Amino acid sequence: MRTKIGVAIAALLVIGLVATAFAQPMRGRGKLPHAVGPEAGKGWMGITPPLTTEQMEKITAMRIDHQKGTIDLRADLQKKELDLRTLMMAEKPNESRRWEP
Repeated sequence: MRTKIGVAIAALLVIGLVATAFAQPMRGRGKLPHAVGPEAGKGWMGITPPLTTEQMEKITAMRIDHQKGTIDLRADLQKKELDLRTLMMAEKPNESRRWEP
């Protein structure tokens, strides 16, 4: 009787583990523009938009200009994060610098 209960519990445990393993989402990026596979680079709908070479060059230039423009903003943000981290690690925080909503 004990072995039957033990085998039944073990079988239920194995079934439960297998079911949860298959319930997890599959790894991978799917059909995103940066995905790997036959759909890579075709955009969100799996098609390449009909753009001219001039339009593609303009989009590329706009992307580069945007990235150049955000470099300073990202650097300022990182500096502010370091300042905040320094303030948070202080043994005696300066209460006058506390932000109140």
